[in-house]
Amino acid sequence: MAFRTGGAYHCLSYGGIDAWSYLKFILKQQRLKYCLISSWIISPADADAIYDRVKAGDIAKIDMYVGDIFKGGYRGAYDKTLETVALCDGRVAIFHNHAKVIVGFGEKFDFAMEMSTNLNINLRLEQTTIFIDHDLAVWYKEYFDEIHAFNRDFDNWEPYKVE
Repeated sequence: MAFRTGGAYHCLSYGGIDAWSYLKFILKQQRLKYCLISSWIISPADADAIYDRVKAGDIAKIDMYVGDIFKGGYRGAYDKTLETVALCDGRVAIFHNHAKVIVGFGEKFDFAMEMSTNLNINLRLEQTTIFIDHDLAVWYKEYFDEIHAFNRDFDNWEPYKVE
């Protein structure tokens, strides 16, 4: 399935699919110049997979926005997330986050995903909408760029410049 500009794709799943599954589907179609991931938590398996995709060059730059429980409750995944952003001068922002959003600027299209699922498998009904919309992607990115994180590790971070 090829996405078309201006399209909105609504998905429902009852377990077995998390936010990373949708992003993998997009990465089969194109490499990303930039990706923003916002999730309350990230599973260790997804953290490893994201690291592998950044290291392989499928995602050139990534910023991660996570909930305040992530660092203490998911230490291995948190450490892998730090390794991931170190590959590309991204940042990990910890704050009172419960938003599940993924934004990407790609070689073929830009997108914004809004979802109920975190980056972990959850055997509950979950909904995701994928918007192939440059302006919406920019809107989300600009909002997240302004977030002031609890962690001070990335005070010198520079936001990705949208072309």
